[in-house]
Amino acid sequence: MLGAIIGDTIGSVYERIPKLQSSRKTPTPTDDSFLTCACHEWIHSFKNTNLSLLLHDKDLQEELFERGIKHLKTWGKKYEKHGFSRGFVAWVNQENYEQTQRHTNGCIMRQSPIAAFCFDKNYSLEIAEKISKIFCSITHNHPDSIKSAQLHTQLIYRCLEKSITQENLKSYIENNFGEPKTIDHWSNVDEFIWDAKTSFEIALSCIYYSNSFERTIQNCIDCTGDTDTYAAISGPVAQSVWGIEQSTIDNNKQYASQFPDILKIFPQLKIDKSLNNKFK
Repeated sequence: MLGAIIGDTIGSVYERIPKLQSSRKTPTPTDDSFLTCACHEWIHSFKNTNLSLLLHDKDLQEELFERGIKHLKTWGKKYEKHGFSRGFVAWVNQENYEQTQRHTNGCIMRQSPIAAFCFDKNYSLEIAEKISKIFCSITHNHPDSIKSAQLHTQLIYRCLEKSITQENLKSYIENNFGEPKTIDHWSNVDEFIWDAKTSFEIALSCIYYSNSFERTIQNCIDCTGDTDTYAAISGPVAQSVWGIEQSTIDNNKQYASQFPDILKIFPQLKIDKSLNNKFK
């Protein structure tokens, strides 16, 4: 979803890795964006398949898994110099390298197209969560990873079906997850957080203490740490609840437009002729 791409792009210059300050001087899509595109491309490759059979059809589950490997590795190889971890690059390039026990947040930030696809195709939340588990477990089969990815899919799906709205967002989060820790709490944590479970908690805080997509992304920045990924996780939820201001989309077109592969999936990021002077 577009919220993941824009969130990742805005957050990219604020990522702070201990002993290695951000090397990005201008916003740019990172691995979070490219794998979101990989997920979108992957799930839409099943648009003519009856995924309602997925819960009981082991062959279909295996087909999703194997095709997911192909899409992740294709995008990973092409853009491996754009923020991918060493472990992911090794998995992409080595035939027998496995990283399936990882429990880092990469399993969440790429998943948002699943909920959108399933909602548009009238598949149930149960199907969406099953697909999320399959796509997550290709590289992250730790229980925390799978649970976090499925909860993220659930949140987006509930927003799209209007079970979660601006009016009941806070109460939904409180009733299902408890009251999130404050942004001040996360900003004062003196470590780089990138495990799936805690990253999802940070994203919840950024959404909970917000009233717009833009405020959500600013909250991610204020949390410091793995800001681009927190923004890629919380961005699709915020987009589903509040939408994205057109000015926010316009201000980020110049960065995404450098990557034609992204534009094929998100053509609304293409720079219009009328905006050329603005971005010079």
